[in-house]
Parts: sequence; C-alpha cells; structure tokens
Amino acid sequence: MEIVSAPASNKGTLRQLLGFSRQREWLFGSLLPLFGTFFLAALRDESQLKPSIVAGWFAVVLFATACGYMVNNLADLEVDQLAGKAIPLNHWTYGARLVVALIFEATSLLLTVLLADLWTVAAVVFFHLIVWLYSFPPRLKEHRWLGPVAAATQFWAPSAVVLMAWRLAFPAAICWIAMLCVYGLRITIVHQVIDRKSDIATGIVTTVVTMRESTVRFLLRALFSVEICLCLLFVVFLLPEPWVKLTLPLLLLPAANVFWRWRQGQQIRLDTYEYVPLSELYETVLPLMLGVAVFAQYGTRVVWALAALSIFLLMRHSGRLPLRAFSAAT
Repeated sequence: MEIVSAPASNKGTLRQLLGFSRQREWLFGSLLPLFGTFFLAALRDESQLKPSIVAGWFAVVLFATACGYMVNNLADLEVDQLAGKAIPLNHWTYGARLVVALIFEATSLLLTVLLADLWTVAAVVFFHLIVWLYSFPPRLKEHRWLGPVAAATQFWAPSAVVLMAWRLAFPAAICWIAMLCVYGLRITIVHQVIDRKSDIATGIVTTVVTMRESTVRFLLRALFSVEICLCLLFVVFLLPEPWVKLTLPLLLLPAANVFWRWRQGQQIRLDTYEYVPLSELYETVLPLMLGVAVFAQYGTRVVWALAALSIFLLMRHSGRLPLRAFSAAT
C-alpha cells in the first residue's frame, strides 16, 4: 500500500500554527512541573491519579497556554512587524487567527467544566481573564509591577488549579506553588532582559526598561535566593512522606550539572536562557523524585504515570542523548 504524504501547504500551515502558539517556548516547562503536582497530590490522595483525569488536565493546560501565547502574538502584531520578527500565519486574516485563539480558549474552559466544580472553573476563567488583560488593554504587560506578576501565573496557576480541584492544601503543596510563583517571576524578568533593546526600540515599557541594570541584577539575585530557601523548605516538608527519603540523592543532580558546566568553562548567569539555574529542579528532578516515591508507595497502579513522565523526560533531554546520531547511523 502506498502511503501518501500530506500536501506541503498543509504541513506548512500546521508548522505555522505551532509557531503561532509558540509551543517550543513553554511545552516542557509547563507540563513537566505539572507531573510534579500530580505526584505530590498523589502522596496524599491517589484516587485522582487516573489516566483520563491527568490527560484531561494536561489538555486544559495545553489549550489555555497556547491560547495565551496566541493572544499575545495578536496584541503585539504591529510591534513584532516593526521589530522585524517572523509572523506565523501572516497569510491569514487577523479575525481568522483570533477565532483560532478563541477555539483554544473555549476548549480549555469546556474541559475544565467536565473535570472540576464551579469554584475551580471560576478560578480558570479568572486566569484566562488575566491572559487577555496582560496583552490587551489595560495591557498589564507594560505595568511595572503587575506585568511580571501576571506573566508568572503561567508557571503556578495550572498546579494551583489542580490542587484546588482535588481539594488538597498541605504545607508541601503550598510551598510548591510558592516555588513555581517565584520561579515564574524570575523567568519573566529574564525574558524582559533579553527583549530589553527591542522593547525600547518599539516603545514597549516593561519592568526591566524602567530599571537600571544594577537593580535588575539585584532583583534576579534576590528572587533566586528566595527560590533556594523555598526549595530547602519544600524538602523539609517532604521528609515525613513515605519513600521520599529514598529519592533524596537525586537532589545532587542540579549541583552536579552546575559543577560540570563550570568545569567546561561555562559562566553561570541569571540573565540568560542559555542555562537557567534550578530549571532542571522543577522540570526533571522533583517530578522524578515524587514519581518514584509515588510508585514505591502504590506500586503498579501508578506505573503508567511514571512511564508517561519518563517519555516526556526523554523528549525534553533528547538533545543531550546520542539518539539522533544513532538514528542517523542506522
């Protein structure tokens, strides 16, 4: 049987649609910490850790986050054109692209209705509202303090919504949300540092634009210090949990990564995306720690969740593995 490939135009449109959602910027950074949230919640209540429920919440986050980036693209359309940036789906009308964003938003909200109660749905609607107000008037993006706060919700709101839907609130969970919140603030500031020159050129006023560079460096160091303290507190809260002690050696991986980079002559900085300190803690180490602990506690009933995490981790770190070279050789 002959396999007929899709027309090039369809492939190009799909590629541009993915570019419109900017999924490369957020996919693993959003989904991997969510694994940590599911496993953390399962330490207290395993009943909600079911494939259909987990897949449903992942879909909620995927559609909602993609919608947020689409909305931001639409709001910054003229600015991006002035900056000479590539505009995905530029051959589509503005209205058509807006309809795509609204479809993603409606899908996210509908799935939330199917998964949770009205209070959780209201929380999701509130976070969707922040997304729109961030990009469109009153354009929180350009507010000196509310801008980073609004942008940081992308990092902690999905986990907070899941814990709210499952009616779980305990010290480790609250600390986890706080960690993701501070991390989100730091990443937002880093993003603004990288875009500082283009923002000034196009007249966009962000938090970083209104500050001296020395103040920005101090702010990044302060946020990073708070993160470290919260991480240590999080580990303290986890110690009474069954099986967690067995996974503590995994916490050495971030330090080993930093040491390896230092030996390679790489400078560890807080104002670049080349390497974001502690990112592997949220996106690899803690989800893996919690996943192993949950597996040790509940056995084969949750092996599917640990397998799913392993697949995502392989995808996330495939660039560090000789998979492509092996594939090319065979």
